[in-house]
Amino acid sequence: MKAMRGHHRCASSAAGLGARARRGFTLVELVVATGLIGMLAAGAGWFWVNSTGLMRDVATEQAAQSSARNALDRLAREIRETKFDVDGASYCVSTMQAARLVFYRTQGGYVSTCSTTAAPTSANGDFAVTIERATGASTLSLSYAGTLASPALTSTLVSDVTAFALRYLAANATDTTTDPAAVRYVELSLTVQPAGAQAASVRTLVALRN
Repeated sequence: MKAMRGHHRCASSAAGLGARARRGFTLVELVVATGLIGMLAAGAGWFWVNSTGLMRDVATEQAAQSSARNALDRLAREIRETKFDVDGASYCVSTMQAARLVFYRTQGGYVSTCSTTAAPTSANGDFAVTIERATGASTLSLSYAGTLASPALTSTLVSDVTAFALRYLAANATDTTTDPAAVRYVELSLTVQPAGAQAASVRTLVALRN
């Protein structure tokens, strides 16, 4: 008898489920399901938008770091070529400031005497090179000037500059100096920060070799 009653309940439950399936979902069930689907879609959309933004920020910061490093590498190559006046036992540097450096490079045959003008003639076999971040400027520039400059121009090495500093060091690479006859190293520090990205800072120490 009990087995028959159990079988009857199971049959009744199956019949109820079958009838419910034929009847479909109620309005409340549809509303709840729609809400859950909407919440899942919103969560997926938020994750996608934030992931895309994060990847964009990382790419921007990597590009800034690369631009800053490339700029200092270029300046290091220039500074290493600073002309040395054998007779005067001094490097041919006319300006040694915190954000501006002017020096001379040999072009053609070597002449010991250093030029001193902003745009030298060919008399001393050199041309002027200027590295500068102008006051308040967000760019770092490199300029060539003089008859032997090829070509004579000013170019922007990097933009979004927030800090640039030059330090002039003596032979021990520790003591600072303002004397062209004593300088043996130049330390360059550069920070760039594109809009909406973290700052990227690089530093390098250049040994004068001529």
